[in-house]
Amino acid sequence: MKFKKVLFSLFILPLLFVTSCTNKGNEKSVITSFYAVNEFTKELVKDTNINVSCLVNGLVEPHEYEPTAKQVTNMTNANLVILNGLDFEEFSKNLESNDKIKDKILYASKDIEPIKIDSNIDPHTFVSLKEALIMVTNIKNGLINAFDEDTEIIEKNYDNYYNRLNELNNRFEKELLKLKDSTIIVGHEAFNYFGRDYNINAKPLLGLHEEEPSAKALTDIKKYIQDNNITKIYGEHFEENESIEKVAKDCNISVSYLYTCEMMNNSNLSYIECQEENLKTLIK
Repeated sequence: MKFKKVLFSLFILPLLFVTSCTNKGNEKSVITSFYAVNEFTKELVKDTNINVSCLVNGLVEPHEYEPTAKQVTNMTNANLVILNGLDFEEFSKNLESNDKIKDKILYASKDIEPIKIDSNIDPHTFVSLKEALIMVTNIKNGLINAFDEDTEIIEKNYDNYYNRLNELNNRFEKELLKLKDSTIIVGHEAFNYFGRDYNINAKPLLGLHEEEPSAKALTDIKKYIQDNNITKIYGEHFEENESIEKVAKDCNISVSYLYTCEMMNNSNLSYIECQEENLKTLIK
C-alpha cells in the first residue's frame, strides 16, 4: 500500500509542477505606467481575467521614475505595456531599446495633436477629458489586438466607460462656458490641453518640469494677479505647492486645488471622480 502511495506521489507531483508552470505562462498581463492610464485600462478589462498592474503607485512622481529590475522582467513577460507617451515617461526610451518589450508598447496619446512649449512637447494629455476619450479608444484597440478572445467584453466596457467620460466632458463644456477666454493661474504647466479644449487660458507659475520660478517670474505673476483682479489661484493635489501658496499669501488671495491625475493617494478616487471634483472646484 505504501509502495502504491509513493508511486502515486512520484506520478502526480510532476503533473502539478507542469500545470503550475503552464498556468503561469498563460496568464494575461497588462502593465501600465501611472495612475490615469491605469484607471482607463482597468475600466476596459472588467469581467475578464486580464491582470492589470501599475509601475508607479502612490505619491511617486511619474516623470522621473525608473522601473525596478523586477518590473522590467515583468514587462518582458507581459502581453501589453501601456504608456502615456509624448515623453511623459522618461524611462520609455530604455523600454524602446529592449527587444523583449518594444513591440508590446502602446502609447495611449498617439493621434493626439501635441502642444509645444518652447522646444518641448507637453505630455499632460490626460488632464483633459477630451483627450482622455482618445486615449481610452487607443487603449481599447490595443487590448483587443492583444486579447481578441475578450473582444466582446472589452467593447462593452469601452462603450459604457466612453459614454460616462463623454457625458462628463459635455458637462465641462457647458459649465465652463462662463469661464471662456478667461485666465486661471495654475501650479505648473500641466493644463495646456485642458485650456485648449475648454477655451481657458491656464497660466502656470512653474514650467513643464516644475522647476522653481525665478524672482522675475514671481514678480510678473503677482503683477498679473493684481492688474487683473484675480481672487483665486489653483494648486495641485499631492504636489509641492509652496511657490503658489506664497504668491497667494503675498497677493492676499485664496488657493484651491485641482487633480492632474498623475498621482493618487490611498483614497481610491477614480479618474472620473477626480474630474468631477475639478469641475466643482472650477465653477464655485
